Amino acid sequence: DYSFYLKESYQEVNEINKKNHKSKFKLTHILKIKKFKRVLSWMIFYRKLFFDLSLLLLLQTFNVDLVYRSISSKTNNFKSIKFSKCINNDKIKNASNFSVFLKNHFLSHISGVNTVSNFLNNNNMVLGGGLNGKIKLWDFRHKISLIKSFGFSRKPITHILSNPETNHIVINGIGKTIHILDPYTFRDKYCVNINKNFTCLLLSKSNPNILFTGCSDGNIYEWDLEYHVLKNTYKNHLGKVTTICSLKEKDYFLSASEDKTFGLWKINTAHKIKKISRTFAGNINNSSTPFLDSSLVCYNSKENKILIATNDIHNLCNVKQTLTGHIVNNFRCDLMIVEKNFLIASGDAFGKIHFWFWNIKRSPIKSIIAHKRAATSLLSQYSGDFFISGSWDGYIKIWNFSKEISGAII
Repeated sequence: DYSFYLKESYQEVNEINKKNHKSKFKLTHILKIKKFKRVLSWMIFYRKLFFDLSLLLLLQTFNVDLVYRSISSKTNNFKSIKFSKCINNDKIKNASNFSVFLKNHFLSHISGVNTVSNFLNNNNMVLGGGLNGKIKLWDFRHKISLIKSFGFSRKPITHILSNPETNHIVINGIGKTIHILDPYTFRDKYCVNINKNFTCLLLSKSNPNILFTGCSDGNIYEWDLEYHVLKNTYKNHLGKVTTICSLKEKDYFLSASEDKTFGLWKINTAHKIKKISRTFAGNINNSSTPFLDSSLVCYNSKENKILIATNDIHNLCNVKQTLTGHIVNNFRCDLMIVEKNFLIASGDAFGKIHFWFWNIKRSPIKSIIAHKRAATSLLSQYSGDFFISGSWDGYIKIWNFSKEISGAII
């Protein structure tokens, strides 16, 4: 039964080779079919050990596109599987030809830029947090102009979160104080200080007035920004909290700690619902980005890896893909995801920006020399046509994607 489909696919490949008249193309596809034939014969011998979708997974590893129509649950046989020509490699080649253009750049902080963030929902304004503790608001709509410059201390700014629904700007630095600002007057609405270092921040999906803060003592604190009170304390981690991540279910959130465990929490419930032991949890460098409606999440690791893991409440922290090719060197490099282009981007310790297609290749499809020092912050605009990078060299740069990548390639 399987040999019939195999012969059909082999004939298709031969027809393609006759049209192209290229020896390399012909050789690669013949080798691929021979290799596939050996594995398939072994699989037919042990077919009782496999479930129905095992053949589909096997074909995907060999970059074979297929049309799967129906499976007979009674006989456990595939009714209709068609092999088409192997074109995934050609798609990768075409997609990797995209280019990135420098649209504009300006010197923001002489001491260096540590983080950048959108100003509310404005695509043409950006907040830059410096290593000297200053925050600057820039407008680059027509010409680059500095609108506001202010600061609270001389210690580096690590997090800037803006919430257009509640008109809050949350600023955290290496100091032990979080400032909640009014976006129009840039004055303090409220300050959070418990005499401990805050390592990560998260605004709640269900209620934008709720702020979660992870601390160096292993606890997570829930703050109400509207009434300026501490609502809950979540205790159970033995090490510093490295990141807090939202889930698809809005009433839950996930935390990682240096004690090499993940914790699943329910809002307004003080005890941990679930504890998951993972060795990579202790190596996350305070950078996690959920995507695809929070069903997956990216973690930037200190081991120079980007880990894509499941983020569903019934299937948590299982690594599906590992991306390599950049060197972080313990820098906190933010991750940028452009979902419509299947892109993941990250800076590194040497000022480069690397791009991956998360569903195809593990190595970068493109790397550009963007800055002279560590590129620690990347920010994708809502339209997805351009992005912003910040670096320790003090510059903020605005980059445009080429027209080829702004469309649907894959």
